[in-house]
Amino acid sequence: MIGTSGKGLVCISLKDNFHANVYDASHSYENVKVSDIIEDAEGNFWVVSPSRGLDQFPALFEWMTLSGQQIRDSIQAVLYASNSYLWFATKEGLFRTLLDSSGIDQIEKIKLNKGRKEPMITSIYEDQRNNIWICSFDEGVFFVRRDKKEVLQIRQNDGLANDNVLSVNGDAQNVWIATLGGVTRCNIQNAVERKEDMFLENFTAENGLHSYYIYQ
Repeated sequence: MIGTSGKGLVCISLKDNFHANVYDASHSYENVKVSDIIEDAEGNFWVVSPSRGLDQFPALFEWMTLSGQQIRDSIQAVLYASNSYLWFATKEGLFRTLLDSSGIDQIEKIKLNKGRKEPMITSIYEDQRNNIWICSFDEGVFFVRRDKKEVLQIRQNDGLANDNVLSVNGDAQNVWIATLGGVTRCNIQNAVERKEDMFLENFTAENGLHSYYIYQ
């Protein structure tokens, strides 16, 4: 973050090819003389100027607009992945876009059910190996490997507790999947190349859970 004397602020990312963002008159930073900039422990910048006082970048909430014409419905699930991709789902399917300082928001649609109706996505999760897990209602779980070469679908007949999945979370060793038929634990210590590489274990009311219906 670089402050100027009347020419706004310049923000340069050292992570993604040094794309520069300029905060000037279009961001209400016209004729502002920046006197100091401090970065806090959470990575926010605090900008001091005589005319505006104290500003925070980014602000606590930042509104985003996506230019893709296919985004017409409300967003049902969202994930910001470690590689700077924003994954989000609507009734029309699963999408992702790269969020970097270039300002380019090219939206890519990820096909899960080729030739069939798009599933109702309920949750999206990234595991410790950077694979993406997409939960759906009535269609089970879709597993997208980090190389994105193949999408695996895991359903009840593959060992999932139930095809109606509401939420997913995990830790360094396991992914936990909440369904309307109990909880499924999937060990991810070894790389997953195919369905047979997944070790699935189910927990239900018979194992001591208070209900078969697990929401998260």
